[in-house]
Amino acid sequence: MSGSFAKAATEQMLPVLRADLRTELRTAGLVNEPAPRWPEPHDDDAEQEILAAVLSGDVLPADLAPLRGQHFRAHIKQQAFAAADALAVFGAPVTVEAIVELLTHEGYSREAVRSELELARDATPFLCRSTLQQRGERVIELWRQRQLIGVMSEVDAQLRVGVLTHEGAKLRLREYFTGGTK
Repeated sequence: MSGSFAKAATEQMLPVLRADLRTELRTAGLVNEPAPRWPEPHDDDAEQEILAAVLSGDVLPADLAPLRGQHFRAHIKQQAFAAADALAVFGAPVTVEAIVELLTHEGYSREAVRSELELARDATPFLCRSTLQQRGERVIELWRQRQLIGVMSEVDAQLRVGVLTHEGAKLRLREYFTGGTK
């Protein structure tokens, strides 16, 4: 009887022991379990509305400064906005075809770019300039959040494996927030 009791007790305690062991290994940096991925902060509708206004000629990229291509989450939108800005700076008309030409020379698929840009231009309603400015500010703020999440994830990963000390982590975060090492 005592042998079956010991076996039952061991089987009952095994999940608890495994969970404790997993926690200890994770905190010691010996196990690198992937953290759950949450969607990056973004507002696809705002990005689409901004791109639509630029492509339809209602606004120039410079009118939405300090918004830049890098602030968009989707790579194609980053490239399209940057191309539109470059065209406008040189006084060229900002059209779907002109952007398609620029991006095709950079190796992008002509059909995919044209499809994405025409969809953005044709499927999004017109917004007034002040609303577009608000959308631009939102896109920039969400980009800042994505940047912060990236820095914090990197610092966290380096802390977990022991590559970075707590002092080093504080220094990295201070550099991020203040732009320097004080």
